[in-house]
Amino acid sequence: MSQPLLDNPATRSNLLMALALGKTRAEACGEAGISMQTLRRHEKRDPEFADQILDAEEASFDQVERRMREMAIAGDSSMIKEYRSLKRKREAREARTAKLEVQTTHTHVLEATDSIRELIGTLKQRKERALLSENAEIIEAITVED
Repeated sequence: MSQPLLDNPATRSNLLMALALGKTRAEACGEAGISMQTLRRHEKRDPEFADQILDAEEASFDQVERRMREMAIAGDSSMIKEYRSLKRKREAREARTAKLEVQTTHTHVLEATDSIRELIGTLKQRKERALLSENAEIIEAITVED
């Protein structure tokens, strides 16, 4: 049985390299031979891979931002507007990333809370069984004495 496409290290590497070089997600998926749906599915199920994608896109943004700044300093006024637009996109991406981190943390807290409730329920049941057992022994002891 063959590996799913993005579990293949070569495919994953090709995708991440294309993103780091400034390709859009759609272009990078095309170069890696996968669909956008496959990318999204792997992103959702593998947080480490999702982080790698963001890192590759961040590297691409860094390159573009550096080049735009150089052009603006050199006197290309059209780059000032583009540079500001890129900065707004970067801030929006960072806000989405922060929101996802909060959602993930919230989910983990809820899962932990459910686990704690389940554990408390189990401990209460054990305690009740132990009390019933003790009461039965006391009753039996009293009955034997009579």
